[in-house]
Amino acid sequence: MKSSRNGREQGFTLIEVLVVIVVIAILAAISIPVFLQQREKAWAAEVHSALKNANFAIEAYATEQGGDYSALDGADSTSSNAPFQLIEDQGSRISASVELMVSADQDTYCVTAEHSLLPVTHEWQTSTFSSGGGVPSEANIC
Repeated sequence: MKSSRNGREQGFTLIEVLVVIVVIAILAAISIPVFLQQREKAWAAEVHSALKNANFAIEAYATEQGGDYSALDGADSTSSNAPFQLIEDQGSRISASVELMVSADQDTYCVTAEHSLLPVTHEWQTSTFSSGGGVPSEANIC
């Protein structure tokens, strides 16, 4: 039995294969930076979440203490010191890649968060939450 294939139909030409490779390379060149930006956005969202969670825990603690924030001064998530334990006792759980530091007096507090995976040049790499401001800020206001 003879094959019904034409003599001309022997496979793809080198040009066709190269065109397909170039198209795949262009798509990869477009998608990889977009993917990396999404990771940075997720890390920035993690900083926001850590700041808000710490804020809720600090406010819960201060409510129990009659509005006094002073015992939380010097809280540091890297050393997990006693003031930070007070925040964790209120239910705040912070990611290992986010470092929180709290400065507080009797009436006000300010939380600073640094994300170890965000580039230093990223606007949210070091961000703050002040009891006076009420929202996370990329500016270091503490």
